[in-house]
Amino acid sequence: MTEATLLPELIGRAADRTPQATALTSSGASMTYAELAAAIAQFAAGLRALGLARSERVAIYLDKRFETVI
Repeated sequence: MTEATLLPELIGRAADRTPQATALTSSGASMTYAELAAAIAQFAAGLRALGLARSERVAIYLDKRFETVI
């Protein structure tokens, strides 16, 4: 890859290639790439609905769990 790629785009590509592959595992629970990509898209839509625009920064501090990755 010669172009800059955003992390959600990498997750989307992985979801396109192997949607049922495990993306995250924590405390016995797991999430597939398809589930992770859908959750990321839903979170991004929520931020846009709040009025955030592309390139605006959001700070998040959470414990190590799925929501932190999303």
